[in-house]
Order: sequence, then structure tokens, then C-alpha cells
Amino acid sequence: MNSDKEIMSRSEKTVYKWDEINWRKLERSVFKLQKRIYQASKSGDWKRAKRLQKLLLKSKSAKLLAVKRVTQINKGKKTAGIDGVKSLSPTQRLKLANELNLNKKSKPVRRIWIPKPGKSEKRPLGIPTMADRAKQALVKLTPEPEWEAKFEPKKKIQENRAQRRGKIIEHCQICGRLCNHSRKQRNHSKSK
Repeated sequence: MNSDKEIMSRSEKTVYKWDEINWRKLERSVFKLQKRIYQASKSGDWKRAKRLQKLLLKSKSAKLLAVKRVTQINKGKKTAGIDGVKSLSPTQRLKLANELNLNKKSKPVRRIWIPKPGKSEKRPLGIPTMADRAKQALVKLTPEPEWEAKFEPKKKIQENRAQRRGKIIEHCQICGRLCNHSRKQRNHSKSK
């Protein structure tokens, strides 16, 4: 019934082919859901935010995007975990997205020793399996908008201050004068 590169979604009864998936549409749907989480967090509606986060975790679009990031986009996509899998075929990617379940226990990580920067010592690095990396990517999609809502205002204020300072310094360099950036700066810009 299904060809080699297509898998039927259990919940939607839709046949997916990895090469024919409209990635922009999936990204847009995930972004819209993340935007709703952001707005709920910003307004202080934590119950709604948590409910939307659970919806995002169960979303088919988010699962497919998580698998794509891990298997095709990320820098370590060719690094094998303890199971030895270095790359996945389109059929295997679809199967992984369909079977992505956060309730399953993670497999052990592969330990390798890498050198510390600037030192002769080495430190351990754990490399998870592809399935575990996909789970991590999926889970990473949910708290980002909530935390962005909490910390963004402070960040924007700092960016605005830095931009204003940069514009003042730029203005002084253009006109060739050194300005005291309090009252004298305001008087200098009025005289120009």
C-alpha cells in the first residue's frame, strides 16, 4: 500500500513523503503555536501556556521539524551515538518522527574524550543516539517562547540603550566635536 519513502500518520491519516513535505508550512504552524505560548506567558496565563506547550510536544509538525534539525541541519548530524547510526534514510526519518515518544527511557550516551581549549587536559563528551537527540530538539521548542517572554523586556531595554549610545557617539564623530552627553549633548543637537 505505501511505497518505500512514505509513511502514514496515525493521527491524521495522511500519507507523508519526506521529500514532498512543505517545510515552510510546518515551520509556520510551529511558529504560530510558539507565538501563542509567548503571548500566554507574557500575559501571565500560565495554565494556558502549559496547555499550549503540551500541544506543541504532541504536534506532528514539531516532531517532523525536530527530526529534520537533528538529521539534516545540525552540525553533528553525521556523529553516531551508542547505537552506531550515523545517518537516516527518508523512510527512517519519517518512522522516527512517528515513533517519537517522550515517555520512553533514553539510551546511554557514547563517551568520548575531547581536549579542553588551551590545556593539555581532556574532558568527557556524551553523544546521545539520533532518537534521543530528536527528543531533545522537540523538548527545546517548548520552553523557548516562555523564557523569551520573561527575559526579553530587559534585553530590549539594554539593546535600546546601547543603540542610543552608539548613535550619540556616531553623531559626535560626524560633526567633529566632543560632546558631554548630558545637557550639553542636547544643546549641541539643537544648535545643529
